[in-house]
Amino acid sequence: MNNQLNNNVPKREDISSDKEYELYEQKRREMDLQIDDLIAKARNPEQVEGVENSEESILEYRRAFLHKIVDFGNMGVYVCGKMNAADAEWIRPIAENGDIIAALCMLYGMRKKERCWYDSFKDEDTGEECTCLRSERVEGSAFPLDEELESSLCRLLCQQYKQMRSLYQRMFRYILKDVNIPKQLKIREELVKLGDTDSMEWFGDLYLYGKEEFGFFIDPEKAKGYYEMAGSDIDPYEYLADKEDTPSVFYYTIRGKETTLNNIAKMVDTLSQQYGMPNNEFGLYIPLEYLMHSLVGSKYYRGNVIKMRRESPESLFLHTESDSGEPLEYALLKAFPDVGIEVEEHSI
Repeated sequence: MNNQLNNNVPKREDISSDKEYELYEQKRREMDLQIDDLIAKARNPEQVEGVENSEESILEYRRAFLHKIVDFGNMGVYVCGKMNAADAEWIRPIAENGDIIAALCMLYGMRKKERCWYDSFKDEDTGEECTCLRSERVEGSAFPLDEELESSLCRLLCQQYKQMRSLYQRMFRYILKDVNIPKQLKIREELVKLGDTDSMEWFGDLYLYGKEEFGFFIDPEKAKGYYEMAGSDIDPYEYLADKEDTPSVFYYTIRGKETTLNNIAKMVDTLSQQYGMPNNEFGLYIPLEYLMHSLVGSKYYRGNVIKMRRESPESLFLHTESDSGEPLEYALLKAFPDVGIEVEEHSI
């Protein structure tokens, strides 16, 4: 493509003096100004000298431009900070044609948005005025989110993952962090099959810390399996043993059919007889681990069920003390999907 970028920018890790840093910032500013110019040309390539006014020639010019942005390593700034919804219209057909760089740009823009600006400051040693390009993540996305397109492009990148450069693989994994969990699950499962250690550790984290709203309850054995697969030395059992408690009080109002609530009450009564203090006027004190294990098979949740009260045939009240109210809420919903639950949190 014409007007190629000047890539003579020193690597940040090679900078060892103020003079080298000044050169680094100068080259970065020059590069950024060139990219501003090239973004304008990518939007109107038919006005660029040497580019034929044909669909094939215009697509190729734009494709080359996107590759140069990604290779420079500042895709977030340029795609999310300097492009907008109108740019997605010309990037999309390149991505849909199977270009992995355009696919990365589309995915990045659909999930992220950045504000970029030039920051002026005075060098403390020389007293000279300096300028550098800065950016920050802001709410929203640079491009409109198209869920169907996102799924399609993720499948494309999974298919090409083993052949992709490590830089592109890292970009894909970074983008995935903003994709919703249900969709990300399917993608991560494919990446695990391809030997991606980052995705193996991602699953390990789900089972170590829990993501109960999506059906992942704490399971150190499964977590350990994924960590070992990834070659990680994280010990889930050690982490759980050392974890500090910061309990709060939670009130659950469970509403549903009388027969369903009868089953929940019977479960709590049985656990009270086996592990709690059923005749204690101050509370049942059933260790939460037993209720969680009965509901979803996970015994790695600390806390206590303090009280249970039947407020009506269709309403049951539970009082617990634990670190979080969500695990029990989602465990109840998983075991009894036809109930409705309201949770209130109070300080101890």
